[in-house]
Amino acid sequence: MSSSASHAYSKPMQDLQFLTFTDIAQTRDPKTKKKVRSHIQHGRQRSLGHGKHNNRRGEVVLDTSLLVQHNASSAYPANESMRVAPYVPHPSDIGAGRSDPFRRYPINMTIRTHELFDHLHGRDCSMFRTLSRIGFFQAVRDETAFRQILYTSSAHMGSLRKSNELDLESISLSTTAIRSLSKLIADPVLCTDDAIIISILAFACHCVMFNDAQGVLTHFHGLEEIIKRKGGIHVVGSDRLLRTMIFWLDVNAAFLFDRPPHFAPPYDILPHLNADLPILSLSSHLLAICNTPSLLSAVTDLLALNQILIRELAIKDIWNDELFAGLHIVPVISKFLSITHNTIENPSLGKQEALRLATLLYLAGIRRQFGVHLQTDIYASKLKQCLEPHNWDGGDEVLLWLLFVGGVTSFSNENHDWFLSIMADLIVSFKYSFWDEVATGLSRVLWVEGLFGVDCDKFRTEVTSKLWDSFGYWIH
Repeated sequence: MSSSASHAYSKPMQDLQFLTFTDIAQTRDPKTKKKVRSHIQHGRQRSLGHGKHNNRRGEVVLDTSLLVQHNASSAYPANESMRVAPYVPHPSDIGAGRSDPFRRYPINMTIRTHELFDHLHGRDCSMFRTLSRIGFFQAVRDETAFRQILYTSSAHMGSLRKSNELDLESISLSTTAIRSLSKLIADPVLCTDDAIIISILAFACHCVMFNDAQGVLTHFHGLEEIIKRKGGIHVVGSDRLLRTMIFWLDVNAAFLFDRPPHFAPPYDILPHLNADLPILSLSSHLLAICNTPSLLSAVTDLLALNQILIRELAIKDIWNDELFAGLHIVPVISKFLSITHNTIENPSLGKQEALRLATLLYLAGIRRQFGVHLQTDIYASKLKQCLEPHNWDGGDEVLLWLLFVGGVTSFSNENHDWFLSIMADLIVSFKYSFWDEVATGLSRVLWVEGLFGVDCDKFRTEVTSKLWDSFGYWIH
């Protein structure tokens, strides 16, 4: 540094002095405040004194001293250096917005993996919201489960973009997660640890989300084997999260194949349906069919659940409470799946089986309102087979309810036209003139206002057209 430059920097420093405090009260002394303001003003005037001088009175001067300084090695000319905009980071560069920024992750995180993990805590998926609320994502501390939930997040993002093909990112995440799971299973110590249970649950959740029935079954069988090695389901009895997740997976796997669940529901941690709610006398239509204690118990819970939904909908939009579906609806589904349902020629028992099948379709429709979409074709096909050989009493509104539920849930099923045709025949035999009469008949059996949404309107349009085309019969 030249002597002139040294003098330029040393001279202003000679005009300043250090301010020493021995008590915090001295910082509020008027003389001290005056010295501080003087120092600040002195530095301000000095910085403005270099370059442009004597700005006109009233002119606004832009202080650019804090902007990025010109780099001598830059290709830009010196007089152009201040025109280069400083780098402003993109919001995604900062990392997750909804997840914990101080969390320790089981893998090295990048901007993209932060984005994928952040997506799990968004509002775009009911399953993600449920898993987040019960603390499942916080329980994922192993690399295997973590990579799998990132894969599920990536696949869900792809589904939102209407992309049917796995991209390179999803394939890489899935392959790495599968390899990591294989290592866990091969380890004699880790193969019975809770971490592997959480990992398999993460894999199974992915299959449930994308309706991969065989994948759900495969992972559930693996989970059963691990639980057996640990000593049975009672070994995880103290972990409420694991017991709840295992119960949900068990019921979802059973629902996809219409088989009884393997594990008993954890009733000690599940909320009880309010037995004090009045069961409407109109619901005796369903109770009259129940000839077995198991079906009677299941239908009683169903009626109580329906009343709770009606009551809650009068207060709030219950459809946004995805945890309600898991804690209240899934246990009722479990009860109906547990009922013995062999094909029996007895007409009375045939009605009970039709009721069981239609109720599972009805409950699946309720779960759809909460954002859970599981395949139901197996139930529509079985319901048609069950209704065909049996005669129902004339004027039986339960048959109306069975056909309507079957029709409104079978648009993609080959038996849909059958439900449509028999429904039209029944309306003619009932001599209905208005759709309000159909709605009243359904509500006298079992219904929740707004259930099935646009599918109800679609089925109503189909039935109206069928009535006119086949019978010249018009219903308003």
